[in-house]
Amino acid sequence: MVGREKEMELLISHIGTQEPLRIAILGAGGMGKTTLALHFLRKEEVSNQYPKQLFISCEGKASLDQLLLDIATAIQIHPEQLQEKKHIQDAVLEELRKHAAIICVDNMETLWEPLEMQEQLEQFLNYLSDIPGLGLLITLRGNQRPNGVTWSHPLLRPLSPLKREESLQTFQNIAQQPATDATQNLIQEVGGIPLAVTLIAHLIRDEIESSESLWSRWQHEKTSVLQTAKNRLSSLDISISLSFNSPRMTPEAKSLLYLLSYLPDGFSNSVEMLKKANDYIPQFREALKILRTVALAQIEETLTPSRIHILSPIKHFCLQLKDLDSYLEPIIVFYRDLIQRYHNPTDTQAYFIIIQEFYNISCILQADIGKGQYAIASIQAVIDWTRWSIFLGRPSDVLIKKAIRHCEDIGLQGSCYNTLGRLFMYRRQMAEAEEALQKALALHKEADNILNQADDLGILGAFYTDRGQLKKAEKILQKALKLNNQAQNATVQAESLGRLGELYTRSNQLKKAEKALQEALELHKQNQDVYGQAHDLYRLGYLYMQRTQLEEAEKAFGEALELYKEVRNAIDQANSLGSLGGLYIHSDQLKKAEKAFGEALELYKEAQNVKGQTFALERLGDICICRDQLEEAEKAFGEALELNKEAQNIQGQAYGLERLGDIYIRRHQLEEAEKAIGEALELDKEAQNVQGQAFGLGKLGYIYMQRNQLEEAEKAFGEALELYKEAQN
Repeated sequence: MVGREKEMELLISHIGTQEPLRIAILGAGGMGKTTLALHFLRKEEVSNQYPKQLFISCEGKASLDQLLLDIATAIQIHPEQLQEKKHIQDAVLEELRKHAAIICVDNMETLWEPLEMQEQLEQFLNYLSDIPGLGLLITLRGNQRPNGVTWSHPLLRPLSPLKREESLQTFQNIAQQPATDATQNLIQEVGGIPLAVTLIAHLIRDEIESSESLWSRWQHEKTSVLQTAKNRLSSLDISISLSFNSPRMTPEAKSLLYLLSYLPDGFSNSVEMLKKANDYIPQFREALKILRTVALAQIEETLTPSRIHILSPIKHFCLQLKDLDSYLEPIIVFYRDLIQRYHNPTDTQAYFIIIQEFYNISCILQADIGKGQYAIASIQAVIDWTRWSIFLGRPSDVLIKKAIRHCEDIGLQGSCYNTLGRLFMYRRQMAEAEEALQKALALHKEADNILNQADDLGILGAFYTDRGQLKKAEKILQKALKLNNQAQNATVQAESLGRLGELYTRSNQLKKAEKALQEALELHKQNQDVYGQAHDLYRLGYLYMQRTQLEEAEKAFGEALELYKEVRNAIDQANSLGSLGGLYIHSDQLKKAEKAFGEALELYKEAQNVKGQTFALERLGDICICRDQLEEAEKAFGEALELNKEAQNIQGQAYGLERLGDIYIRRHQLEEAEKAIGEALELDKEAQNVQGQAFGLGKLGYIYMQRNQLEEAEKAFGEALELYKEAQN
């Protein structure tokens, strides 16, 4: 028996003590409670203390009398002895007092769950526990021990699923063959339930079905695939349905189980979230208590805060059971309200709530879209979620594109396109970004929404600034500022001034830049907007960097960092550390730079921000190149490249490949360098990054020079030159 060593050690520790053994083995269906009990009874230590062993199953029993008759038969009480007693129970208890015995009552929930039988059964257990020389062992589906017995301490915790390695070892022990890829996929899906692993092993060992065939069927039929006979120990579906149809289960508990089956990350067990859920889902707390009692839901204590989750096979069982749409409305409204209440990623409380529920919200909004009836509140929730996806470095356009197709409100459709444009900018899909933002602006003009027009223009201004089209950007940002003044919105006005300041910094109009940024900073101070002040100081830091006023830059970045700490914004703290790291590289303080980027990387990881992680890794790679630590540099840029692939960041991938190409050139690995830079060039073309293409062609020209391929080198340098001219224009 694999994976139950700690439990067995605890059971054995109760043998040979002065206290009589009183153990309840608890857990969900299929967790191996019966198997653990039987293995325990076979141990030599148990046989020595309890020469007589009674294993009595409650399966199929409808009354306590039926259980007593089975015990009477097992201890060989003759029928006439039973007739002499008024009650069977008296005869059984009298006989048990004569033996040094241990009795195991298996599958006891059959008799204990019906409310009308609980008191009677608990009284019988109390009588059993009063017999000094009798060991008492029960197995019970769920995590609640019956009353009437003083259970041995320390208590045995409810059995948990096997770990992956334990599941694989269990399979190999039974099937006597290594697990194929298909088998490993199956074992991953069943979530470490021992019964499921055992059924898979039997089906494959006995050549009833191949692992590939089982895996193929599982993807369509799920838990119904795992059946070797029609009883609880031979069918995963039957085992789960016994818990599901338990007398303890209420309609509210079943409804909650359906809802949990839709949530990939389970549900937060924090007091705040439970309180919120109780306002939306009928009898939430009572239903959750029942699900835990019958072991259909578990609390994952290793997470902070802990989370309520159900095992994968239980989830599949529920999703196949019936159409759940009628049960979804409360959880849809709950998550829709949650993301709208916590729509601001810069708010610390919002950040910690949404990051834990991010994928749950995605699945619920996806189900909401699938219903075909799409409310304005649902579309707003999709906008908020998509903006969160950008902020967290996990950009997804699936929901926002569906929202655009369903949206009939012109202004709201404009906000959808605005969000889509932001997402494309993040991915560096610049042509798509420009098209989406122009559509947003046109729709908001049609809706006569001044503030939203100003927002669209502000983002378009940032877009053209990023593209190096600075005159066009300035014209657009001035227009945005004028609209903000017209709307008399100080917050958005400050934001426009901040963007103009950034533009002036890039176009080397540093006096104008400083004036705009100082005005933005003053407005943010008047509004007591700490986050806005931090952002202005961050931009001023870059301005001072451009003037080579490194002390002032370090001071501005340092003040920004402290303000970001004040609002507990991990990502912008990391950004500030990254800027300080860049400053230290500029001033050749590589040790300080490495420390700053290392701290930034940890914060980005904590925030699960992929874009930030790639930035920090690339800068750490640059530091390694400065130190001629090429192996470490290659590792850092390789990790960054994989993250950029995950985030679908085309320009980020191109940059990573270019830097790897630089490393290969330094090592004189010209073939690898040509391959990496060639791939980067194709990605820059896809992203319409003219400067990136020029840079790549220049590098290829250098490689051709090294090989004495002068014609190819001349061609590459010539193309690069034309692109640099285009970029300058």
